[in-house]
Amino acid sequence: MKKFILTSSSAAILGFMTLVPVHSIFAQTAVVQSTPESVSVSTTATGTITQINGGMIYIKTDGTRDPIGFSLTGTTSFVDDQDAPVQPATLKNGRAVVVYYVMDAGNKVATKVLVRNAP
Repeated sequence: MKKFILTSSSAAILGFMTLVPVHSIFAQTAVVQSTPESVSVSTTATGTITQINGGMIYIKTDGTRDPIGFSLTGTTSFVDDQDAPVQPATLKNGRAVVVYYVMDAGNKVATKVLVRNAP
């Protein structure tokens, strides 16, 4: 007659596996944009414009010593607090903004710039 020895650790693992559905064991991540070639998650940075030049916008945030640079592309949208389009000319040094961006090959690429209190 063979004996089956069940240790307390293996009993705990077996009990856990039978009581918890498999899909709840694994963490889930929300993906904002996904294509077969890449996956990107949108992030925001809130601050004040310090410089705009050469397809870049630099903002100073509360948590940084130096301004952070973001690439502007032809698909970057510029909106006000009500999400209505504004002209890129409203972007001036000292203007409060929220920059929505994605990381692309180590670069921060602005997808949307929300101009606070735009005229």
